Amino acid sequence: MGSVTGGAFGTFVGKVGNVVGYIRLGKPCVRNAPKKSTKPRSSGQLSVNKKFQMGRKLISHTKEFINVGFRTAALGTGQTAQNVASSWNIKEAITGVKPNFLLDYSKVLLSKGDLPVANQPVVEYVYPNLKFQWRVASDLEAKYERDQVMLLAYHPKWERSFSVLSGNRRNVGEEELYLIPMAESLNRNISPEDDFVETYISFISDDRNEISDSVYLGRVYLSSGTQD
Repeated sequence: MGSVTGGAFGTFVGKVGNVVGYIRLGKPCVRNAPKKSTKPRSSGQLSVNKKFQMGRKLISHTKEFINVGFRTAALGTGQTAQNVASSWNIKEAITGVKPNFLLDYSKVLLSKGDLPVANQPVVEYVYPNLKFQWRVASDLEAKYERDQVMLLAYHPKWERSFSVLSGNRRNVGEEELYLIPMAESLNRNISPEDDFVETYISFISDDRNEISDSVYLGRVYLSSGTQD
């Protein structure tokens, strides 16, 4: 059953007859109610569906970062930041041959823009933090000095991410990501080979209107502190 917002003649939300009303990007929309197909899905459709599920799973676990990282890329497209990020990563970061698709974390993009990317970034696990560092060039343009670093660590086994969305300025050259909130709230009774995070770094402008592509720094094992 649909509900009406904004008075008797306002926007309806929900199903009414054969149509569905909803709000998208702040605007009221109407579409035909979906019909469940009785036809078996083709091999191609099953492959597309599996890729979509893999992409959406990643986005759902990193959505706070994605909402900032793909906001400018989504402007004017009629899509949300998560939609744009999902489409990009399904196309570029999912590899392999059906049915053995894999998510290539080195190809995952969590932010997309035109700012300069991190210069020679590295990451090290120093319990309880991930310590990120990057090179600050001597000829760094002044307009980029106040860019803020954004950091993310994704733990596939936990299906959780932890991030910094407004970190140190680009000219500082380092920032730390605190991992204890994840470790304390989840069961860490997992094998050492599964206890790792995938790490990423981006920069966002001081006015939050420009952003860089994210850069993958590699896999960091939390049990040993080693990196791939």
